[in-house]
Amino acid sequence: MHQPISGFKPEMVRGIVFDLDGTLLNSLDDIANSMNSALALNNYPVHSTEAYMGFIGEGIRQLVMAAMPTTSSYSEVDTVLADMEKLYGTQWKEHCREYEGTTAMLNALQADGYPMAVLSNKPHNLTVLCTEYFFPTVDWVTIEGQMDSRPRKPDPFMLLQISQQMGLPPQQMLMVGDSHIDAFTARAADMPIASCYWGFTPALELDKLRPNLKLNQPADLVDALVL
Repeated sequence: MHQPISGFKPEMVRGIVFDLDGTLLNSLDDIANSMNSALALNNYPVHSTEAYMGFIGEGIRQLVMAAMPTTSSYSEVDTVLADMEKLYGTQWKEHCREYEGTTAMLNALQADGYPMAVLSNKPHNLTVLCTEYFFPTVDWVTIEGQMDSRPRKPDPFMLLQISQQMGLPPQQMLMVGDSHIDAFTARAADMPIASCYWGFTPALELDKLRPNLKLNQPADLVDALVL
């Protein structure tokens, strides 16, 4: 069941922006396996799959830096990063799957007329590839991943760009994500945030963020917005 926070009015929402990993897709196993392979290839210790839940969300370079020893040099990070990009580029759909009910949620929102977009810190080419592969029936306004030429979340730059592209003020949109990065991005853009309690962030940490809407399953978003 969705839980709106006092003061939030779901009926004001006219457009939706989704995070990808931990929100629409459970990509944890493929990311962890690829990163561990890149680490092992360069003789670094590996991590449990669960540990990667705390590493994901700020972009691929930040993921590599979090997984490597803190004493690693910039050039060492670059080497492992290159290996990670190659490995994940071939393994991104080995175990990845949508969260149960996600396609039904997206189809229902689309049928009700909501314009939708994806904004992720995953590299742009992989964000587009994953989104189009797993959700081919959705007519996205735009799919945006991380590029070196522009700031990544939690900077609100791209979220505000999507707002302009949809022709809606941020206050009439909703950011949907599973992490503090998504919450900080939305708040910086003066946009409401719906937190997904099925993703990579523990519930107690999400509670501290005081999201405008708490979602326990994808269907909750439909219940909240499709009146």
